[in-house]
Amino acid sequence: MFPVPDGDTGTNMSLTLQAAADALSDLPEGAPVSHVARAAYEAAMLGARGNSGVILSQLLRGFSSALAQIEQLTPHDLAAAFSQASEVAYSGVSKPVEGTILTVVREMGEGAVEAANKLNSYNHVLAETVKAAKASSGDREVCPKCGRPNARIIGRSESFPVLYLRCDGCSHTSVAPA
Repeated sequence: MFPVPDGDTGTNMSLTLQAAADALSDLPEGAPVSHVARAAYEAAMLGARGNSGVILSQLLRGFSSALAQIEQLTPHDLAAAFSQASEVAYSGVSKPVEGTILTVVREMGEGAVEAANKLNSYNHVLAETVKAAKASSGDREVCPKCGRPNARIIGRSESFPVLYLRCDGCSHTSVAPA
C-alpha cells in the first residue's frame, strides 16, 4: 500500500483483520460497544502485519477512541467513529498520500456523517459509507510506482462495515456487499 508499500498488502490486512475478528469472538454476548471496539483495536495492533496492517490497526484505534465512553451505539456514534478513525490514521503516517486507503476511510467518514445527519438510521449510514468507499476507488486500481493493486481497492468496504456491524450487534450484513 502506498505511501508505505509492504510485501503483500492483501494478506497483511487480512491477517490483521483476522486477529481483530478472533478477539471479538471471545467477547461475551451484549458486551458494551466501547469494549468491543477496544478489543478489536488491541488485537489488530498486536496482530498487525506489515505497514498496511499497522495502518488498519490505527484506523481501529481511532474507531475505538471515538467509542471509548459508548455503551449503546447510535448512528451518529458510528459516523463519528468513522471520522475519528480517519483522523488517527492520517496522523499516524508521516507523509500521507491521497489516493490510498487513507482517502477511502476519510471519504467513508464524510459519507457516514452526512448520512447520519440526513437520516438517523444504521442502514442509511452503512449504505452511504459503503457507497462512499466504492466511489472512492475511482480509476486507480494499481499503484503507479510499483504496479501492485492499490490497497484501497483491496481493503475498502469489505473490512470496516463488518467490524462496525459487530460493534452494534445488529445484522445488516446485506448493507455491506463484497
